[in-house]
Amino acid sequence: MSRAEDSEESSSSYSRTPSPKPIVVPNNRRHMALRRLEGDVRSSGPRLRKNDYNRLNIRVTPVTLDENGAPCPEFCFFSPYQGDDLPPVNKETMGRDFREYGEDDDHGKFGLDTIERTRVMQVYFMIYWNSYIFNLRDKGEAVWSAKDPQYAVRNITDDPDQQSPHLMCQMIHDMNADGRLFRSELLIIIILIRSRIEFGEFDQYKVAPVLLYSFFGLQHARILHAYYDNDSHELIVARSQTFNFQLQNIPALQLFARWSLSHRVGNTKHEVYGMFPPTGIPIRTERIESARKRQRSEVDILFERRASAERHAAAARNASTERRAAAERHVEAERRASAERHSAALMLARAELTEAIIGRESRESVKAAESAKAAETDTNPE
Repeated sequence: MSRAEDSEESSSSYSRTPSPKPIVVPNNRRHMALRRLEGDVRSSGPRLRKNDYNRLNIRVTPVTLDENGAPCPEFCFFSPYQGDDLPPVNKETMGRDFREYGEDDDHGKFGLDTIERTRVMQVYFMIYWNSYIFNLRDKGEAVWSAKDPQYAVRNITDDPDQQSPHLMCQMIHDMNADGRLFRSELLIIIILIRSRIEFGEFDQYKVAPVLLYSFFGLQHARILHAYYDNDSHELIVARSQTFNFQLQNIPALQLFARWSLSHRVGNTKHEVYGMFPPTGIPIRTERIESARKRQRSEVDILFERRASAERHAAAARNASTERRAAAERHVEAERRASAERHSAALMLARAELTEAIIGRESRESVKAAESAKAAETDTNPE
C-alpha cells in the first residue's frame, strides 16, 4: 500500500462524523495516572506541602463556605440543603450535652488523646445528622444512604439508587491541623474515586466527585470537595476553611448538616460522541471494537477458568467425600470383625469354662463314689 493510500485510509479512519451513541474509553485504562498518583501519595509524608502539590499534579483551592449554607462554585458537584426545617441543636435533640474543649484535663495523665478529642466531635455531628436524616427518609426525601466503610473512615454514603457516582465520607485524624492537607485525606479521596470509576456500573461516568468531612485534633474540622480531571490529569481539591468546634459552634454544625444533605449536581457523564475522547485524541472505531472483543474474550476465559476451577474443586470434594466414606466403611467393617472375633472368643471361653466345671464335678463325683466304696469296704471286710 502506498503512503498516499495509507494516509487516505488513516484520514477516513479518523473521520469526525459523529456516531449515534457515545464511544467511551475504558475507565481502567484512562485512569492509570490515578493509580500512579495513589502510589506517589502513599510515599509522601503525613502532611503535604505546596511543592508536593506541584510534584503530584494536585490542584488545591482554599475556599470559604458561607455560614448560611449557600452553594459554593468550587464545590461544583454538590449543592447544600436549603430547607429551614433543621432541628435545633440542644440536649433534647442530641441526647447529651456538648463536651467543650477544656472540660477535661486534656494535659493530665488521664486526659483525652487527640484521636479521642476528634472522635468526640465526629460522634456529636453524627448524632445530629441522624436526628434529621431519618425524618427526611420517612418523608421519602432522603438523598443518601449509609454504607459500611472498608477504609479508615467513620462513615461512607452514596446515592441509594446508584444513579450517580457522587460519594460522601467522614474521617478522623490523630493529628492537629496546620493548614496543610493530610496524606490520609488525599489517599481516601483517591481510593474512593478509583473504587467508583473502575466499577463497571459507573462506566458511563467520567467524574466521581467526593465530599469529605475531615475531623482532626483540638476538635477542628473542614470539608474537602474533590474529583479527578481526566483532561488535565489533575486531582482537583477545594478545601474549606477550618471550623473550630472547641466550643459548641451551632452555625458550623448546621452548615455541615446542610452540606451532608447536599443534592448531587453537575455533569459527571461522558460527553464523547463520534470517535473523540475528552482529551481530543481521535481513536479508531475498529480498535475500540477490537478492544471490546478482547475484553469480552478475556472475560469469557476468566469465567471458563473459574468454572473449571469450580469443577475441579467439586471433583476434589467428591473424591474426598468418597475417600472419607470408604474409610468409614473400612472402620465399620473392622469394628464388626473385631466384635465378631470378640464374641467368638467369649463363646469359646464360656465353653471351656463350662467343660472345666463339668469335668471337675465329674471328678468330684467319681472321687466321692470311690470314697464311699472304700468306706463300705472298711466296714464290711468280707
